Amino acid sequence: MREYLTKVLAFFAKEFHDVRRQPRLMLSLIGGPLLVLAAFGATFRSSNPFISTGLVWPKEGIPGMDQDESAKFIG
Repeated sequence: MREYLTKVLAFFAKEFHDVRRQPRLMLSLIGGPLLVLAAFGATFRSSNPFISTGLVWPKEGIPGMDQDESAKFIG
């Protein structure tokens, strides 16, 4: 278990030092996702679409269910 933990920590340390030595890499790691989020946020339209609901009922009905009460429940 100790060897596994040492390898994992060595990997993270290597990646941390690589990022620290390359400031443009840090800019791309942080700035890239922020740029994507900004582009999405600029084009996002917050609107609630009107959704129509149709109630399909068999001619003979459903035992134990009233068609009018079900329609009121759905709205």
